Amino acid sequence: MSTLFKALTLLCLCSLVAHAAPALSWAELKQSEHAIEQAQTDLVEQHFTAHHILEASRTGGADASEFLAKADAAQKTMQATLDNHIQAEFSFFVEQVHALQLELSTELEQGQLGVSNRQREQLEKLATLIQVQHTSYLENLDQYGKPKDWKRGEAIRKFFVGSQKFFTLFQQYTNPLATPAQPKLKHKLALLGRKIKAALLMAPRIASILVELVRNRESTNEGGSPLIASINALVRTWTKAFNFQVEVSGKENIPTLREAGTVNILAPTHRDEIFDNMTMAALGTDDMYIFGAVDHFAPKIIGNLADRSHSFVVVGRGSGKPIDKIVHEVGAGGSRTIYIYPEGTVSAGIGETHPPRENFVHSLVLRLKHEGYKVNLIPITLMNSSRFLGQVEEPSQNIQRAVVHEPINDAMLTQLLRNGDEQAVSRVLRAIWLETLETNASELMGQLRTTAFKESLASYLSCEALLTQP
Repeated sequence: MSTLFKALTLLCLCSLVAHAAPALSWAELKQSEHAIEQAQTDLVEQHFTAHHILEASRTGGADASEFLAKADAAQKTMQATLDNHIQAEFSFFVEQVHALQLELSTELEQGQLGVSNRQREQLEKLATLIQVQHTSYLENLDQYGKPKDWKRGEAIRKFFVGSQKFFTLFQQYTNPLATPAQPKLKHKLALLGRKIKAALLMAPRIASILVELVRNRESTNEGGSPLIASINALVRTWTKAFNFQVEVSGKENIPTLREAGTVNILAPTHRDEIFDNMTMAALGTDDMYIFGAVDHFAPKIIGNLADRSHSFVVVGRGSGKPIDKIVHEVGAGGSRTIYIYPEGTVSAGIGETHPPRENFVHSLVLRLKHEGYKVNLIPITLMNSSRFLGQVEEPSQNIQRAVVHEPINDAMLTQLLRNGDEQAVSRVLRAIWLETLETNASELMGQLRTTAFKESLASYLSCEALLTQP
């Protein structure tokens, strides 16, 4: 066994307790997790849950205002505790893996590996890329819950992906017999076959989207938006090609818009960049606006075409134009249904939720109300679309489940806003998500518990020795 492989094994055994100096220790992380559970229990016992908040906002009155102020303060404390835990947990594991990688890179530099020059160059290149992502992660730590939080999440995913490649190659080059078994050829061919089939089926759907972007047709009362219809058709084709099903409960909770001055805002969690869209397509309507940071996944020319369309609202370009566009289109007789991810960014990879962006209420909800519209806010919880680090080929369940909740109507929104804190609306929205998501042995309100995160990461990095640690 090579010196470096011995080092890998040893470091895996002790990495969670001996390396770096994360903001919280392993024991403190576990205590933090327990504190969140206790805070959630306290909310239930004090009747400060989302259900009780919504009931009070529906009832109204002076007593309701006093209760809502207390309940919101309790929710604010619990959700802040959760956010601190999420950030500390990611920092803990990022720093542990980074310290391990640095130890191995030191061995590499000392030339004691018995690897070829080409192999050394490959490992050094990966180590450099890992360092870039680690630096990016540290630079964007303070962006949590802010407009540029996507940079932090992207750095986390790329950091762990690069680390996985580094550790796999390292073991392969220093001890081939210990290299983890790769997926069987039959499985790879089957997956490749599904991808080819999906690509062939989706090609005309993609072409249809491009045509609609160029044509830029307005929505109709009968058929909704041609562009949104094309996007939903593409997603449904993808869903069918990979044998997925979508079960949406509560679709009847979406109010029928009979009054011209009423707007529906559909507000789902954002747990996966790909699988979340299956729920959007399964809602059964093409008459809506959708928000998206097109520049993150498509050429600028596509983003420009989407930006001038009537029903796709491009975000991430650093201006207030998206909200102005919504107000203009609604006022011009366009759709009165908005589909938006209030968190503004996707989970970094453990199913965690984020606080809705401050501008969700300030710039969208309040702007519509100030323009004279009545607003229905409809929370949607996407139950099981999350994939670990966004890297697993498929989620664990082929049936995707989503829950459409009863709306927070305009009068209830007004009552929630009377306490003077706009973000009270966002906190009750998030409370609805959190209280609906799974809490069990491996998940805490939808996100992986600390131990489950460790186990998933150990498996992903092919470092099973991590499982021996507390």
